[in-house]
Amino acid sequence: MGVNTHGFVSTRWAVSAMQASHRFGTFVSTVDSQRRYDMPKVSRNTTSQSLEVEGLDVQLGHLEGGYSVCFEKHTADAELAALFRGLPGDRCQLPRWGYVLKGNVSFIFPDHKETFEAGDAYYVPPGHIPLHYAGTEIVEFSPTDVLEKTIKVVMSNLHLSDTS
Repeated sequence: MGVNTHGFVSTRWAVSAMQASHRFGTFVSTVDSQRRYDMPKVSRNTTSQSLEVEGLDVQLGHLEGGYSVCFEKHTADAELAALFRGLPGDRCQLPRWGYVLKGNVSFIFPDHKETFEAGDAYYVPPGHIPLHYAGTEIVEFSPTDVLEKTIKVVMSNLHLSDTS
């Protein structure tokens, strides 16, 4: 009864299955489609935190689910190894998923360097040192808990460099 001569599920069976599934919470019916479910979002203009240091402007927002998004503008070339002193291997332990809007960005690993340019989406695993270039704009996503630990070390290292 549920299959026609062409081997496709009949419409009546499919609609009945969807109605039954809705009762058990696996499908959203057309009645529920009138409800609005807002997905978490953030833009450069709606971020909750910002950090501005010489050569770098970061706007940071946190999303539900344990991830954060960073909107970064780089106005000077910078090799950032000194900022990660104190982390394992004195390297950034933050995994990053990103997209280069403008310019390019590199990440230095113990055995190689990766460079991404405008239009590239990327993943960078822990154990790297970021290398920023003036004129670059990127958007990156990272786990919030690891990002917070990393920012704490970076801010401490920035403070130490300001006092020396």
